[in-house]
Amino acid sequence: MSSDKHSSSLGNENAGRDVSQGPQSAADSVANAFSGQLAQVQADLAEARARSVALEAELTNAHAEAQASADARVAEISLMKRNAAIREAAIGVGFVDMDCLPLLDTSRVSISEDGSIVGVDDAFSALKSNKPFLFSCKDGENRKTSAARPAVAPRERTPVFSSVRDMTDAEYRASLKRVAPSYARRSN
Repeated sequence: MSSDKHSSSLGNENAGRDVSQGPQSAADSVANAFSGQLAQVQADLAEARARSVALEAELTNAHAEAQASADARVAEISLMKRNAAIREAAIGVGFVDMDCLPLLDTSRVSISEDGSIVGVDDAFSALKSNKPFLFSCKDGENRKTSAARPAVAPRERTPVFSSVRDMTDAEYRASLKRVAPSYARRSN
């Protein structure tokens, strides 16, 4: 019996180990599985953070580019408004040749906060005092020199229509000479 006792005591020890190893190995496998999942989640989180930082940097760059593009468009529109105001003022003061606009000192011409153009009149008055030949005469001013004179429009003639049947022979021949001189020569 002693061997039987010994085997039963070994069986109890083994049984105790099997029981203790059984739950221990199950807990270890669950812990290993959770630690593996935890490592994967931590890696995914690190990757997501890196992607987030990259996207934030890309968004910041896109925002800066959009702001620079908008600022460039605003500057372009302001320049167009300024040039249009200069051309409008040039026509208003009687500037003769628009090709001579580069002679105008536009360094003091600017756009105010409310959007109006400031300094155009002063620039044209300075140019007019230096180069008066670039401006047409207004209000009876007499100039000694002129770059260009406005053409006088011809008077409008209203045509006088009369019936050929009501004309005398001399009137018919005169109107025929005015309208068709070569035909009038043949009919004589």
